[in-house]
Amino acid sequence: MWTKITARNHLYDLHDDLPESPQSDSSNDLVEKSQVVLFLRRLPPLQQTVMAFAYDGCSPLETAEATGMSTVNVRQNLHRARADLARILKAEGIC
Repeated sequence: MWTKITARNHLYDLHDDLPESPQSDSSNDLVEKSQVVLFLRRLPPLQQTVMAFAYDGCSPLETAEATGMSTVNVRQNLHRARADLARILKAEGIC
């Protein structure tokens, strides 16, 4: 009975449903993002916020609108955060 059921299902036809090329492995992206989060946590909270927005691709204007800060304040904190991150990365021997 089992062989009749499996013969009807044509299990050998499953290969037609497989994609042509393998899917990309995003595990390296996950590791990179977790490392970024670890470095951002070493910044003061306001710098963490503006850097997180910048990392996600937001402009200073978009960040200012989302956080209620002035654009000048966002840019100033971005500048400070980048300088602090450069010091952190240099101390870690990464950069």
